[in-house]
Amino acid sequence: MGYMETNVRILPCVLDALQVIVARRGTSRDGTLRQLLGEHVERQESLDPDERLTHVSTVLRYPRPPFGRRAPRPDRPLRLRLPSDLVPRARAVSLHLPGQSPRAHRDYQSRSLTDAVVTAIAFEERFSDEFLDGLRPMLRHGSARGLWHLAAAATSTAPEVAVLAEAEALRAEGPGSPPRNPRELRLLLIAEELEEQVAWHAPMRFQVAANLARDLLTGPPADQNEQMLYQQGQEWERHLVDLRDGGKARDRARAGVPEKGGLGRGATAVWRAERRVETQDFTDWLIEPHHQLERKIRPPGWPVRLPAHWHGRSVAAQTAPVPDPYADWLTEGRVLAFPYQEQHVVWPLVPAPGIAGCAPVPEFEPVVRAASTIRADRIVAFIEAILIDWHGEDDPAETGDDLSWPSEIGGEHSEVDMRLRLPIDKAHEYGFIDLEEKRRAMDDARAATLRSMTEIIDSIPSSEPEVRRALQEAYGDSRQFGRIAQKARTYWGVRIRFTVTRAWWHWPGGSVAGAAAAGRRPDLVECLAGWAFRQSSLILEFVMQRAWDDAFDRYKDGRV
Repeated sequence: MGYMETNVRILPCVLDALQVIVARRGTSRDGTLRQLLGEHVERQESLDPDERLTHVSTVLRYPRPPFGRRAPRPDRPLRLRLPSDLVPRARAVSLHLPGQSPRAHRDYQSRSLTDAVVTAIAFEERFSDEFLDGLRPMLRHGSARGLWHLAAAATSTAPEVAVLAEAEALRAEGPGSPPRNPRELRLLLIAEELEEQVAWHAPMRFQVAANLARDLLTGPPADQNEQMLYQQGQEWERHLVDLRDGGKARDRARAGVPEKGGLGRGATAVWRAERRVETQDFTDWLIEPHHQLERKIRPPGWPVRLPAHWHGRSVAAQTAPVPDPYADWLTEGRVLAFPYQEQHVVWPLVPAPGIAGCAPVPEFEPVVRAASTIRADRIVAFIEAILIDWHGEDDPAETGDDLSWPSEIGGEHSEVDMRLRLPIDKAHEYGFIDLEEKRRAMDDARAATLRSMTEIIDSIPSSEPEVRRALQEAYGDSRQFGRIAQKARTYWGVRIRFTVTRAWWHWPGGSVAGAAAAGRRPDLVECLAGWAFRQSSLILEFVMQRAWDDAFDRYKDGRV
């Protein structure tokens, strides 16, 4: 049996409790931790997911991550040496709140292994400190999520309320109401994603959760309120509506939290919910063999185009191995595979004689190579990128999708360049430009970078002579200039945005999949696929940031 070493950070009082258990069991600390986690995992696996236990500190995100690298930390590192198979099992039975992910900004990280360690220790030896004192220490996962949803309601923003209130009204309609139209069905799906998958996280939301916990999970009513949070019945629904719609309950829960806080995060959460629903529709479109060849992806609003007869196929449950001949095609690098609705999906295929009734698209191997370093959960985004109908050099810039439907976050939008860019050296390598054109493009990019440096130096106020001097000394050295610009805010309190201008060449237009189907040279197709994925990811980040900015323009007066 193999072992893996890792670390978690826990409170000093948790470490003290661990030492008590070590002394009581008479084993080493490493051995005690392995025993505790093993017992914890077996106990959790035997329970219904909502019945599993978590420590209250997990749902309250306590202790909070420090602000800044130099800020002191209240927690302490704890080294773990655990059986390799125990770690994923421990993470799987830990609490995951809506919107959390193992790979994310620190506010959104699930810290599942920390939860497992802390809960395992708390089950055997109770601990507390000034913050935790008086709080009910252990919660069932169902009640922890119930508390979290109340905190989310108390911090809900105008973009979120616009979606959730309309969805609530639709759900309240009786059985005799008219059938749902496509917009209403989509809105209900977006609301479901917003509630269960893409909730936003921030210190202010955890502060509200702590305020609610102080109100509900202390004193004699704590056990009864924990049951209320777990059942999420009528009483819980009343709490939810009161906290979302305002009044004294919301004000009490939000003590110390500004009313406008979270507006940008709420707007981008709605955008992400819309994006998730659109991605599900896009994936269905990929798998459906009798689909239209074109569709528009909203958000962000770009067109995608499938070559004729390309489609995907669900070939097995995710718990089962991929059968032949699909497994052989995957091994040979001729198709892509991704998980969807608990199935293995293989793509792209075309109709062909034989038992399977299909075959891999010819000459698709370069695209598969371009996807070789991409995570499985990002393969659908990669496929979307290679299907985008990119603009040509003379096409007008794309203004992007109107993000106003159905949550009405939209507003005035800056233009999005929907031309696929390649580095100038790649364009020369593939014969699209000659050496003189390459040199001219690089000279133009260098001149633009120097102009940017000059403008930045000129913009530094005379009250900051050290910043100006450092930038002047680095003038012409892009790397050094960039380092100084990056550190300026930390050392001098001056925010500088500096970007090196790169020389690009623009693809004449069309999709990467179209280039592959047309028989373009394999190394070019592989290169185009990689850059299409990079550029589409950047455009999505830009459009999501625009949803953040538009929310502040639309809701100038705060939440409503």
